[in-house]
Amino acid sequence: MRDRSSQLLGIGVVAFVLGAAGCDGSGGGSMAMSGGLCSSCTTHDECGGAQDYCVRNRRTGTSFCGRDCSGSSCPTGYSCAPISSSGGTTVEQCVPSSGSCGGGSGGTDGGTSSGGADGGTSSGGMGGTNSDLMHCVDVINSYRAMVGKPPLARSSSLEDYAAVGAMQDGISGNPHGHFIATSGGGVASAENEVPRWPLANFGDVATVIERGTAAMWSEGPGGGHYENIVGSYTAVGCGVYVSSDGLVTVTQDFH
Repeated sequence: MRDRSSQLLGIGVVAFVLGAAGCDGSGGGSMAMSGGLCSSCTTHDECGGAQDYCVRNRRTGTSFCGRDCSGSSCPTGYSCAPISSSGGTTVEQCVPSSGSCGGGSGGTDGGTSSGGADGGTSSGGMGGTNSDLMHCVDVINSYRAMVGKPPLARSSSLEDYAAVGAMQDGISGNPHGHFIATSGGGVASAENEVPRWPLANFGDVATVIERGTAAMWSEGPGGGHYENIVGSYTAVGCGVYVSSDGLVTVTQDFH
């Protein structure tokens, strides 16, 4: 099992990749005035500063301009995420917390305790049902079985922690904000998150869980989310938060 310091590198919104070919991380812009944050792009030169890159959402295939956040914070509604290229380069860019500049489905990019009933409300939102949380565990274990990994036990303590994380991150729009701020809270060693996906696009929470976990799995070996799913953990707990405006955040915490 990897230590937490290395794990933190893998828990960002890594459903995004550098969108233009040939980037080596040495600088990507020509100060194009039209290339503001979330502007459509096909090359890095179309984006603002020298360290602002054209970013592609691997799930939707759409590309847009990010903004360097290695030394500054992101605007409201955006999160600072580590973005990787196929060549292994990693840069920090502001990306929309929803995963889409147009309000579409998000990148992956993190309820109730075991046996509990429907989640309670907070800030007008709703937690996950017991069946949603069990389904989340089952989906994770189905992927682990594909590569010969033993199933993870459903943990009530991890669910309690994940529920708080889903609610706080869902309200703040800052993926993994709760996990990073609490360093796992003494219970979680790693976390995956599906941040603020529109419920209307998927129909129900179970489908969000399935599609979000599938997007994480599609990263393959070496991808942060994938490695969390197949990691040498023994337990998992999921949290769900559905905001009053229908955005679903799912956290998956591992130990």
